[in-house]
Amino acid sequence: MVALQKYQNKKIAIYGMGITGCSAARAFKRLKARVFCWDDNKTTRKKIKNLKFPLSKFWLNKKLID
Repeated sequence: MVALQKYQNKKIAIYGMGITGCSAARAFKRLKARVFCWDDNKTTRKKIKNLKFPLSKFWLNKKLID
């Protein structure tokens, strides 16, 4: 298990919301991190919205990420 405490209360960007991306997003959310997600697949982006993770083309604004 990877120690994730250092990411507590940080801004995290996750590219790719397959099984691993969703698991990582949930783990970071439990740590009260601000999670920004993106996937190139339109159907997957709809699922991300249903999971209540913000969709963001965060690579356009590097100030969003710690």
